[in-house]
Amino acid sequence: MPLGTLVTIAGVLTTPLGLTESGKGAFVADDSGGIALYLPDAAWPAAPTGTTVIVHGVLETRFSQLTLRLAGAADVELGEVVGAPAADALGLGEVGEAVEGRLVVVEGVVSETASALSDGFSTAIGDGLVTLRVVVAAASGIDSGTLAKGTAVRLTGVVGQRDSSGTGSAGYRLHPRSPADIVALAAPSPTATATPKPTATPKPTATPQPDATATPPPPPVSISTALRRIGAQVTVEGIVTTPATLLDADGRRVTIQDGSAAILLRLPIGAAVPAVGQRLRATGEVGTYYGAPQLAAATEPTRLGTANPAAHQVSRAPIGAALEWQLATVSGVVESIQRSGDAWRAEIALGSGKVPVVGLGRSGIPAEALIVGRRATVIGVVKRAYPTAVDQRFAIVPRTDADIRLGAPAAGEVTPGPAAGASPGSGPAGEVVSPGATAGITPTSGPPVRGVADLAGREGSRLTIAGQIVLIGGPRLVVRDESGSASVLLVGDAARALDGLRPGMVVNATGVVTRDARGGIALVVDAAAGIVHVAALPARSARPSPTAIATATDEPSAVAPDATTGSPPLAPVLGALALLGLVTGSAGALAYGRGARAQRLRAAIRARLHGRATLKRP
Repeated sequence: MPLGTLVTIAGVLTTPLGLTESGKGAFVADDSGGIALYLPDAAWPAAPTGTTVIVHGVLETRFSQLTLRLAGAADVELGEVVGAPAADALGLGEVGEAVEGRLVVVEGVVSETASALSDGFSTAIGDGLVTLRVVVAAASGIDSGTLAKGTAVRLTGVVGQRDSSGTGSAGYRLHPRSPADIVALAAPSPTATATPKPTATPKPTATPQPDATATPPPPPVSISTALRRIGAQVTVEGIVTTPATLLDADGRRVTIQDGSAAILLRLPIGAAVPAVGQRLRATGEVGTYYGAPQLAAATEPTRLGTANPAAHQVSRAPIGAALEWQLATVSGVVESIQRSGDAWRAEIALGSGKVPVVGLGRSGIPAEALIVGRRATVIGVVKRAYPTAVDQRFAIVPRTDADIRLGAPAAGEVTPGPAAGASPGSGPAGEVVSPGATAGITPTSGPPVRGVADLAGREGSRLTIAGQIVLIGGPRLVVRDESGSASVLLVGDAARALDGLRPGMVVNATGVVTRDARGGIALVVDAAAGIVHVAALPARSARPSPTAIATATDEPSAVAPDATTGSPPLAPVLGALALLGLVTGSAGALAYGRGARAQRLRAAIRARLHGRATLKRP
């Protein structure tokens, strides 16, 4: 979107307010990425790391760092403290534009003596190939002695950027936030320097012997045993169950399972990508990725042949944590489907409960692969929700179209069709409505249901939108459909409906399109009947964004995980603890310039989540 655009963002603080920029800066993140905040007068309200916030400001770049500039403390609305999202474990060479503004953890050896700054000190860590600048604010309470030159450390912090020279150099840096972000590691063994000896008569060449000082890899253990050894080096053997393109934007993560459990495997940089069904032996440290167990392989895994992984049959809901990352199958009636760009989420009834099924954008599986009211069998890996998602149920993530088998309509289920004489996609007075909008969504009278993106340019018109509540802040709701996100203001009699609303609900909202105090588009609902809880979002046809946006990758998490499934992928149920980016000054979609900063902005702002305004970077 163009620099200078007024933006509202909801997220979680990954630093305390005022940590950086001599008290003027901070960082906020959602499940798709992060961004810097800047308040010129440094008059922040007190808020620690992990506080949910809604911030309003103008998008700009400060020394090449994408930043939201706030006008004053009133532009910060504080929520509850929920804890910062988990840090992504990265190699030093992975720190760059793709993770700017995000919380990460890296390892290296301090390569410089600390240099004093006006607000703290700076140093650097390296791994022999890459060096990363570390900037420590005075407010962090970190003593420079903990980062003495030659110390091997594990650092947690937020990735920032500063090009102070004006030459366009990258200038990425890490901002640790407190002494707890620094963990000393065992120093690497020094290389012994041999004492020169007189030249001797050459002897016959001996057969090379194994290096007695080399540490052999630990013997293989079951994956279930490895899961109990967080922080330890282990060796496991397992069968690959997901393609590397599904869960990770840079194609370095796959899932493997044996007969006991499953784990996410992060491949080393440059490692050959294994195929599904490949059996591997991998050695590395057990850690976490957005809270989910992960094995970071230290070297390229050994290939042991191929095998057919078994899928666990899910017989009841909810899915238990013991099945995390395992291949599983669920069969039942599809009760709902909600789309968000290329991603979607469905609910399959299983006994007295429901099992979420999440289609990631990278899978290429269309939402139309499932049909509400039809029986379906879905196979996929079991994935946890993003740490701040309201809905913390484990979900099944199918990998390809072949993982979904659609059955006949359930007994007693009737698939709604168009009214007699009506043509698909047409409504009263020639208004265009979405396919499926009559399925319990469109009011019996009044204007037809419109897409959220249709609000732009219709100031003064009375419209109805259908969307899912993803945030509640006082009398203001943020609702989303697959076309975008919008503010809905409940005033007068409509405010009485607040007690019965909660994040995750799908509602019809009927009101007058207006501009809020900050100039953003809002729908003002002034009657109690203007906000109605409904069963599900209508199935809408794909709607192009107002501005073409080049995207190199899809969602989170990871696979920036998804708010409902953890990757870093997209989730329709986020709620008050969810993290979303919302443009308040345009059509609910980010449109950005194509000048010298176009490439940077494309890398900074993604069009996949909540009104196509997200902080995710490729």
